[in-house]
Parts: sequence; structure tokens; C-alpha cells
Amino acid sequence: MIPICPLPKIWHEIHQQLSKYAENHKCHPLLPPKPLILAGWAYSNDIEKKNRWQETVHWATKNGCIELVTGIPDSDFYIAEKPTKGSIGPMGDEI
Repeated sequence: MIPICPLPKIWHEIHQQLSKYAENHKCHPLLPPKPLILAGWAYSNDIEKKNRWQETVHWATKNGCIELVTGIPDSDFYIAEKPTKGSIGPMGDEI
């Protein structure tokens, strides 16, 4: 099984923490990458989700708040046996 990214609720909470951090610190870019949740989750394949999460981790590392994205329990991560990499259709399946 391959860890892809935090589950949507957790990813949203992390994004809120990162955004709050960005309000009080000089960050570059100014804001963290938007999480792929809601429609972003439904229309993104696993590779896109994994890449966006990696962008988020990179942003946190670069801006001195890596502790906000580490230590997430495995139970709060979306994992996949075989990550999807094709286009995702309206029913959430790979097309």
C-alpha cells in the first residue's frame, strides 16, 4: 500500500493551520498550496493528490513550519494499492 495524502478532513485542517501560519510569518509563496478536497478530491487522480501533498510538504519545509505536516497517523492517510494516474470521470472512476 502506498501513502498518497492525508484524508480530506485532515488535509483541510492542516491547510487551515498552514494558512494561519502564513498570516503571521513572511512566506514564499504567500500561501500554501490548496488541498485537493471536495471537487478537487473527486476529480483528481492519486498521482495528482500525491504531488499536491508533496508540494504542501515542500512549502512547509521551505517556510519553517514542517512540524505542521509531519507526524500524521497512518489512519489519517489515504492509501492506495495501485495509485490511479489517468483522468477521473464524473463518477470518481479512472477513465
